Amino acid sequence: IFFGLSFFGIIAALIGHFLLADSPGLTAHLMTFASGGILYLLIQDIIPESKLDKNYLTSLGATLGFLVGIIGEKII
Repeated sequence: IFFGLSFFGIIAALIGHFLLADSPGLTAHLMTFASGGILYLLIQDIIPESKLDKNYLTSLGATLGFLVGIIGEKII
């Protein structure tokens, strides 16, 4: 399964490159959404407090902080 999934990323990148090359706005939205998910998973793994039993507020707070930063950057 993992062998097959290793090619899925390459195929998805090529599909995104060829199909989304003409729509940079959609690409930017998809990348922002994906970066929020990656940030959530990263914080959940790194911060010890987030590994407590059903404590997702730390990771969610970091992700919301990321969102506030992006909105602030767009406003300024």
